[in-house]
Amino acid sequence: RDTQIGGLFRDVLLVCDEAGLIGRQMFAVDGVKLPSNASKEWSGTKEEFAQKVQKIEHAIKVLTERHRQADASETCNEMDHAREKQIETLNQASKKIQHFLAEHEDKIGAGGRVKKSNITDNESAKMKTGKGVIQGYCGIAMVDSKHQIVVAGEAFGEGQEHHLLIPMLEATRGNFRAIGKEDDVLKQSAVSADAGYHTEANVRYLMDNQIDGYVADTLFRKRDPRFANAARYKQGSQAKHFRPQDFHHDPEAKTCICPAGEFLYQNGSHCNIGGRQAVKFTGAKRVCAPCELRNQCLRKPQKTAVRQVVFFTGHNYQNKYTYTEIMKRKIDTEHGRHQYSKRLGTVEPVFANIASTKGLKRFSHRGKKKVNTQWVMYCMVHNLEKVRRYGKWEGQSGTVSG
Repeated sequence: RDTQIGGLFRDVLLVCDEAGLIGRQMFAVDGVKLPSNASKEWSGTKEEFAQKVQKIEHAIKVLTERHRQADASETCNEMDHAREKQIETLNQASKKIQHFLAEHEDKIGAGGRVKKSNITDNESAKMKTGKGVIQGYCGIAMVDSKHQIVVAGEAFGEGQEHHLLIPMLEATRGNFRAIGKEDDVLKQSAVSADAGYHTEANVRYLMDNQIDGYVADTLFRKRDPRFANAARYKQGSQAKHFRPQDFHHDPEAKTCICPAGEFLYQNGSHCNIGGRQAVKFTGAKRVCAPCELRNQCLRKPQKTAVRQVVFFTGHNYQNKYTYTEIMKRKIDTEHGRHQYSKRLGTVEPVFANIASTKGLKRFSHRGKKKVNTQWVMYCMVHNLEKVRRYGKWEGQSGTVSG
């Protein structure tokens, strides 16, 4: 983290705290993915870059041969000049990639998989968003629920947010201790996060550190009775597909018959799925391929060969009392759902102000240090506006004058 911008941010945070703008009742964390000053076309693994160099070299070879043929015919026209310029551009691109390959190794993600590097900004990341794939950074903010004060903010070149929860919690602790608050602020406040931050390790960290956390899992909304009929209102939901309950499963006979009346074969009798024991059945290709009900049975009939179906037996494995299961029981209570419902109104207004009102549609710099400075600066300005609008001090009857 940049020392200067971090110090300024904490100074503003101290002002916010003294002005009574931080309630310490609920902290909500989330992130917004924004493109940066980097091209996603220059992303790839070392293997992909090597293949790209080969394609460029082949194109240079073809263009050079055409150029030689034009020289032999002693004709010179506009096409020849364009060809020369194109060869020069391709040579520069090839040298740029080869230089990058010589200086960098593949980036490895948290799960051990190779991540795509980027030649223009290797600290940025390729991310999927609701508006398509971007090359950029994810601006993370930890926000207090009283007046939406950002208590910690940082930009990460990561598309996945699940391993960023603990760093943000530690940053929140550090910021409050830096402004003279010795008590662990996280033990005074609840913390909420959406399913993007849900992992067994994160939930365990919250419980081991006695933090009152509310982190949704991917099936949280499906278990909520208030959303039991939500699917019928989704666009395109008219195209109903067969669900497990549409298949006839006989546990004693260990058989499964599909809606078309065909038997599926059992290919797993003691499967561990999320700590629950399950039985798997799979259709045969000779049956599924010509089936007239493929479009109703398979979501992607052009790509998926056969149907698979899973039935849970109701038994759990030894990890019945995992931290994830404990969190599910906690957040599914009436109190848990009420606490988690505060998350949206706490953190999303911050992103609306920064991205929409302040106009931060993309980061204008390259490199994590510069991008992070820009993100923290916007968070700091957001907090200063809150001070101007809502800040009060002891003995002061009105708000702070701007």
